[in-house]
Amino acid sequence: MTVAMVIAFTVAAAPATNRNAINTRTGGDSPGERQERSRDGDYTLTIRGFYQGTGTAKVYSNTIVIEAQVSTRDHRSGLLHAELLATGPYFAGQGTCIGQAVTIRGRLDAPKASRLLATLHASDKQGGRIAAILPDDVGDEGWDDEQLRD
Repeated sequence: MTVAMVIAFTVAAAPATNRNAINTRTGGDSPGERQERSRDGDYTLTIRGFYQGTGTAKVYSNTIVIEAQVSTRDHRSGLLHAELLATGPYFAGQGTCIGQAVTIRGRLDAPKASRLLATLHASDKQGGRIAAILPDDVGDEGWDDEQLRD
């Protein structure tokens, strides 16, 4: 057994100790790389769940900045702001929503057009889902929705 095999086995067998860690695998077709069609830019986002609202996600190669006006089911309202670290297609980090701490984790991809999907968890145990699209991305005209069923 080579040293590289031992290291690979050790890393694969080791328990995850940081649930907020970002997948940082690289090379080949590994999940650590963003899809070629997934583009940087100003995404339009919608939040649904206990927190609801609209805003923007500015996507850069290593950073995503989310800002949105949100309201809650118990009639509070305010700003969601987060600056998140991106590694490949994955991103995660902390922010604030209506003055309380939130954690956001998600990914960027482009099955037909560029999109961002994430989950928001607040310190009060409430949350929401974030979905965003890049408005000026016309999409891949060759995309076949039947591909999703295969």
